[in-house]
Amino acid sequence: MDNAVFVAVFTSFMGAFVCIVAAIKIRQNKSK
Repeated sequence: MDNAVFVAVFTSFMGAFVCIVAAIKIRQNKSK
């Protein structure tokens, strides 16, 4: 696989992961 393609996929995956973690933290804060 091309290096640029791997970086693009990895970056998009990390971005989605960060969004999910942030959403979970916001839900936990609202629960309290």
